[in-house]
Amino acid sequence: MGTLILVILNSILCAFLGRMGGSGNYPRQTRIIGIPFFCCLQAYLMGMHQIVPLIALFGLLVASVSTYWDFLLKEDNFFVHGFFIGLSLGSITYVTHQWWMLFIIIPVFTLWIGIWSEKVWNVVWEEAGRYWIIPIAIWLLLR
Repeated sequence: MGTLILVILNSILCAFLGRMGGSGNYPRQTRIIGIPFFCCLQAYLMGMHQIVPLIALFGLLVASVSTYWDFLLKEDNFFVHGFFIGLSLGSITYVTHQWWMLFIIIPVFTLWIGIWSEKVWNVVWEEAGRYWIIPIAIWLLLR
């Protein structure tokens, strides 16, 4: 029960940080550092105590939530953004060996973030909706 509450609260927090970092009222680092920090904290609290995979998770999440790939693709691409957020969770599968779960999470993230960002026009919901699923995926990989 405690783990479920942790995941729900962290999902809400990640949604909030995602919106804050994109609002223009707060530094972008609110999203870029905040989401990876709290996701790593969740992974640690759920039993992932190996320091190298935690550092890798933090770095990969920083890299994946910080860009929409417009520098490479000439426009924001939320499908690619979602793909790399899902792929960044690979450091957890290095510890848990649940590779099959990663191969489910990557397409779910790709489609969720891509479709959500295209269809939701309210910027508050759109930005918040991209990031709430990360803690849920971490929970699925660590249970």
